[in-house]
Formats: sequence, C-alpha cells, structure tokens
Amino acid sequence: MIQAEAARQCGVTPKTMSMWARHPRVKERIEQLRTDITKQSLELLEQTTLDAVKVIIDIAKRGGVPGVVSSQLKAALWIAERRIKGPPTTVSARESYDKSSAADRLTEDEADELLARGT
Repeated sequence: MIQAEAARQCGVTPKTMSMWARHPRVKERIEQLRTDITKQSLELLEQTTLDAVKVIIDIAKRGGVPGVVSSQLKAALWIAERRIKGPPTTVSARESYDKSSAADRLTEDEADELLARGT
C-alpha cells in the first residue's frame, strides 16, 4: 500500500503520513512487524514441507488409493522440491521450467488442495 492510500484510509493528509513514517518509533514497529511476519512465514513453510515429506513417506510405505495417490504424491513432491531447490532464479533455469509440461506443474494452491484431499 502506498503512503497516500494509507493516509486516506487513516483520514490524515499524505504529509502527516510521511511524517509518521519517518518517526523512529514507527520505523521500529514496522521492522518488528516485518520480523514477525517473516518468522511466521518461515515456520509455515517448514511445517508445509514436513507435511509434504510425511505424505511422500506414507505413500512410499503403504501405497494408497489409486488415482488419488498420484495427485497427492505429485503435490507433495512439488512442495518438497521447491523447498530444496527454491524457485528458478537464472534465465536458463526459468526457460527450462517454462518449457516443462504444464501437466507436470502445479500452482501452490493446487498442491495444497491435493495434499488436503489425502489427510
């Protein structure tokens, strides 16, 4: 959100918002919030990765329901792979990723939905 929009929502002028944004206590609070959000995000990522690994191990040990296992395994592997490798960052990696079959790629929401079906 830009300062002008934040000012409008707070009912103050953009100049006032700019002055608040420069205040040391406000800067400190913003940094605290950023730190908290980052920590929460990393914890969620870690838990999601652990859940994905559990699904992979469970399917490896017990198999599963035909037709569902494939989707669950695909979603779990997608999450685990992204955690290990991270997103493509170089042009060549991005090009390689873009050329892969659309059937082999899931969005994060699709992966979460497929994992939820099996739990």
